[in-house]
Amino acid sequence: MRVGALWNGLDRDLQLALVKANGFELESGVRVLGTGAETPDFSLEEWNAPDGWRFAWTEFLPSDAVVFAYDIVGASFFYRPGEPGVHHLDFDGAKYPVAETLGQYLAFAATHQREGVALARRTHPAPEPRVVLAPIPPQVLGGKLDGTLVQMRADLALVAAGDLATEVAAGTRAGRTVAAGLEPYVDEAGRKRLRIEWLR
Repeated sequence: MRVGALWNGLDRDLQLALVKANGFELESGVRVLGTGAETPDFSLEEWNAPDGWRFAWTEFLPSDAVVFAYDIVGASFFYRPGEPGVHHLDFDGAKYPVAETLGQYLAFAATHQREGVALARRTHPAPEPRVVLAPIPPQVLGGKLDGTLVQMRADLALVAAGDLATEVAAGTRAGRTVAAGLEPYVDEAGRKRLRIEWLR
């Protein structure tokens, strides 16, 4: 196995799992990312690059978080080096603990499927690596995982979800409650983004 730049700093339980399989998908729909170039999905290095999808989540995701997995509907799972616990980052920016250690999380995720993944799988086959099932409209605007789903590249889906989570949080702070629609735009770095047009 050719390891990447993150290897030495990885959680020990994750290192042990990746020695057995350098990136793998669990029956639950959770994709554990490998390290280095020879992985079936995004590598940990790609997935944790500051200029990757994470730029759209700076309000919600700690900068030192190691995002080691995502599921087929785009939820991410991370830990922070030197701190106990594995956390789930949801589509709306909410974070909550899911296990005390990464080893406990992997054992649990191997046999337990999240409700959202189960809903999506009732009507859709599991997407290919690097692809997720994204609801239309997005979840943060009322989309459902048992409704209309489209296949999207995972990193692009997460940029859109992060943009919308940030927009909703800002709108909530400003007392805005009714969205008129979505506006695509290109930011100063040339990246395709989304913002909400507020009615009031």
